[in-house]
Amino acid sequence: MFYSRVKMMGEVGLELFDKKLYLQAMDILKTGNEKKAKRVLNMARKKQFKENGIWKLAKRFFGKDVRNRLTGSWTKSPIIRRNLVTTKGKEILITQLIGTTSSPIVGIGIGTGTVAPAAANTALGNEYERAAAVVNVSTTTTTNDSVVFSKSFEFTEAVSITEEGLFDHATTGGNLFARHTFSSYDVDDQDILTITHKIRITV
Repeated sequence: MFYSRVKMMGEVGLELFDKKLYLQAMDILKTGNEKKAKRVLNMARKKQFKENGIWKLAKRFFGKDVRNRLTGSWTKSPIIRRNLVTTKGKEILITQLIGTTSSPIVGIGIGTGTVAPAAANTALGNEYERAAAVVNVSTTTTTNDSVVFSKSFEFTEAVSITEEGLFDHATTGGNLFARHTFSSYDVDDQDILTITHKIRITV
C-alpha cells in the first residue's frame, strides 16, 4: 500500500483601513491611475498590532491581550498568520475530494471570541458577522495549488474583532472549516477590515 504525503496549509492576512480613504482609492483605481490609488490606499491603512511569542504565551497562560514593545510591534503592513483546520474541516475536505457533498467553502466569519482555536471547534467563539467570500484559485508554488477566500467587512460601530473562520455556509449555520484568533482589531465606525484566507496544498 502506498501513501501520498499531502499537507494542507492555511494562512490568513488582515488589514485595517479608514473607509472613506479606502473607497476613494478604489474609485481612483477604476480610472486606471494605479500609482495614485496605491498612494491613497497606503494613507487609508491603519496601524495593527503584530504579536510575537511572548504575546502568545501571555495569551495562552493568562488570557491577556498585552500589547507593548515586549509582546510585539505596531505596523501598517499586512499581517499573515497561520490558521487551524478543524476536525470537521478535514472531513469536509475528504467529502469534497470524493464528491459526496455539494456544500463548498463559501463564507468568512469574524467574531469576538478569544479562546484559542482547537481541532474540535465547530463554530467561532462569538460570531459577530459572516458573509460570502470572493473565491479565487491561485498559484503559490505550483500551478493552481492554492485557493484564496477574501472579504472586506465594513463597520458602523466600534467593536474588538479577535477571531476569523471559514465556513461551508455564507450566512449562518453550516460547518467550520478553519479558525484562528489574534490580538484585538479595535475597529471604529467607518472602518474596513479586509481578510484574505489562503489554503494551500503541498506534497
